[in-house]
Amino acid sequence: MTPDELQVYIVNLGNYNQGKADSGRWFHLPLDFDEIRETLQLGKNGQSEEYAIHDYELPIRISEYESISSLNHLYENLLTISDTPFYPIIQELLDEWFNNVEELAGNIDNLIYYDTNSMSELVAEEIGDGTLFGELPTNVLYYLDYEKIARDLEIEGNYLVTTHGIVEYVN
Repeated sequence: MTPDELQVYIVNLGNYNQGKADSGRWFHLPLDFDEIRETLQLGKNGQSEEYAIHDYELPIRISEYESISSLNHLYENLLTISDTPFYPIIQELLDEWFNNVEELAGNIDNLIYYDTNSMSELVAEEIGDGTLFGELPTNVLYYLDYEKIARDLEIEGNYLVTTHGIVEYVN
């Protein structure tokens, strides 16, 4: 899902609660509150000014009562991440390390992406090229238990195995 495809389904809460059909519309981010107000007739002819988000196509979870300004702020932060390998796994990163997309965007330089889903493969590669423990003699490599090292690294909390690769958080 690209930033151009991000959208929310907003309903006029008064109309919705009265059971009126067609009380909502899809709007692409960034949102224009005047357009939403006009389209949903918020506050017109005694209509309710309350709205709610009943559906969304975003890479993260949001509340049905999210404000328009916070959604636009979210959109700006998503744009800064959209060209990175972290964009498809934003929610996983939020669930593990960050409180919001703004914090994630501010820490993007502290994240390293590995295009593998196997910690033991990553450990073998990192040990082999000397990244993890420095240069080790070849005969020592035969005695290492890559699975246990991988498990220990994952338990330490600086590595996250996601649906689209592994991320290391270097803070």
